[in-house]
This record gives sequence, C-alpha cells and structure tokens, in this order.
Amino acid sequence: MDVLLLREATALWSTRRRVVRAAKRLGLRPDLGLQAVVAQVAQLRGQPIDIVTEPLPRATTGLCCFGERRDTIVVPG
Repeated sequence: MDVLLLREATALWSTRRRVVRAAKRLGLRPDLGLQAVVAQVAQLRGQPIDIVTEPLPRATTGLCCFGERRDTIVVPG
C-alpha cells in the first residue's frame, strides 16, 4: 500500500472515530434510522428541522440552513 493511501485510510478512520464519539455524546442513534437522528437533533436544538429536496449542483450532497425558528436540510432531488 503506498504512503498516500495509508494516510487517507488513517485520516478516514480517525474522522469516523471522532464522529462516533460525538454522536454518542449527543445521544444520537444512527442505527434507528435517519429520521430518528433528525428528530433527536431537532430536540437538542429546540426547534423543528424540515428536510426538502431541491435540484442542487452535481457535486453538492446537501445543504444545512439554520434559522431563528426552524432549520432546513436541503438534499438533491
């Protein structure tokens, strides 16, 4: 395995570990599905989260918009 691939694999592993730790700290349960995670985040933030689909540029995987009374997550549609 070349050095760049090893660095990428190590960075990915490290990032995954940090994300899992953060999810556990917040009480998020990805194993219960996306809607359960969104509901938990909405509860933690104290406001509803809308998920909408919109045409997005090809390289865009999503967009989060934080509002004063509600948040919106935009996914490609």
